[in-house]
Amino acid sequence: MLRESAAAAVRRLISGSEDGLTDYVREMTAPGDAGLFGPQSVTWTVLSNTATLMAGIRSLILQSLDPLTVTGVARHSRFRSEPIGRLQMTARFVTIAAFGTTNQIERECATIRGLHERVKGTTPDGRQYSASDPAQLRFVHIALIDSFLSSYQNFAANPLTDEDADRFVAEWNAVAPLLGFESLDLPTDQKQLSVMLADYGKGFQVGAEAVEALKFISSPPLPAAMKPFYGLMLTGAAGTLPHYARRMLPRTIPSPGPLTTKIAGTLSVRVSGEILGISPAYQAALARVTGQKK
Repeated sequence: MLRESAAAAVRRLISGSEDGLTDYVREMTAPGDAGLFGPQSVTWTVLSNTATLMAGIRSLILQSLDPLTVTGVARHSRFRSEPIGRLQMTARFVTIAAFGTTNQIERECATIRGLHERVKGTTPDGRQYSASDPAQLRFVHIALIDSFLSSYQNFAANPLTDEDADRFVAEWNAVAPLLGFESLDLPTDQKQLSVMLADYGKGFQVGAEAVEALKFISSPPLPAAMKPFYGLMLTGAAGTLPHYARRMLPRTIPSPGPLTTKIAGTLSVRVSGEILGISPAYQAALARVTGQKK
């Protein structure tokens, strides 16, 4: 009973549905193609693992350090008034991109592009920002893929081989033309991914909007019972950040050593895996493509 209650609470937080069977997950069970990836992809392996929960936190920390990205979020998103709603929108996109049909993914990306068109303005230091700018879209993409890969490789029970890790990076480039940054160079392996992220890292800053965002990430409005678990994920996420990002972080974000990072991250993946079980989206996609259930 306790496990079922905990699972319902976590799924309600992430997706808005206690059983994880949201409308978009239910749509995945209808006849259709494998989408961008499919059961033989590395993406299905990685995204069906609960390490993705930690990856989401890590990616948000990286995005908070980029002045153009964090200004757009601070001025145009609902993270202050509806923080859980923004989390659920992000989870929706990632889930549909990984496990949805091609038609479902195309519709979701078209919606996102429409929302991005309204996000534009000027940063406090006078620079223009736009959520539709290919360079900004590529940064968010790289931060997310790097976080997925880092979280999985550090904390999943069976890390990927170098070959499969490179495949994972390359697979996600399929999203680029759907969101509008296919004209730019894209990473095709782990090394290129790290180099491109480090290049963006040269422009990282911790201004007032970054401080506010990071403070929120360090202590979001969660139910009291979930805060210890979130603390484990935050510690694991922060501990795997690249050094040039870690050294800039305010004290609101943990700065764990390697052992603490490993313990916190591994424990959070194990606990979340035992509580949540197999991803409903993964099960729905697998049934759609192969007729099998896992």
